[in-house]
Amino acid sequence: MKSIIRAMCAVLASVAIAFNFPAKAQPSRPNIILIVVDDQRHDSIGLLDPEISTPTIDRLATEGAHFVNGFVTTSLCSPSRASILTGQLMRNHGVFDNNTPLPSGTKLVGEYLKGAGYATAFIGKWHMGGEDATPK
Repeated sequence: MKSIIRAMCAVLASVAIAFNFPAKAQPSRPNIILIVVDDQRHDSIGLLDPEISTPTIDRLATEGAHFVNGFVTTSLCSPSRASILTGQLMRNHGVFDNNTPLPSGTKLVGEYLKGAGYATAFIGKWHMGGEDATPK
């Protein structure tokens, strides 16, 4: 179990390091990086368990945000991910299991951010809609 956690932490650390470049000027609005991990217990970071070594995640939590009382509307990964990306409850976005795709035309949070002038990207696991893992 600890080796799986360490492997996930290494991936997250790589992503965090990739985005840790010096800014030329102070941005007029904040940068937003949302890191969502799959199948990780809420307390499986070094910040909360000294037996686990997750220095990069701990740094992200202390210098960024650590949600002490975070909750999900459903613990199944695709419906939960769809809720995060749409801002809607499962009954509204329609992703009830790990094989149901988002309905065509569903607007994601990134599209709202892009409309507000942010550069947006999606990196990683999509896992909504059958065998195809490509974001729609």
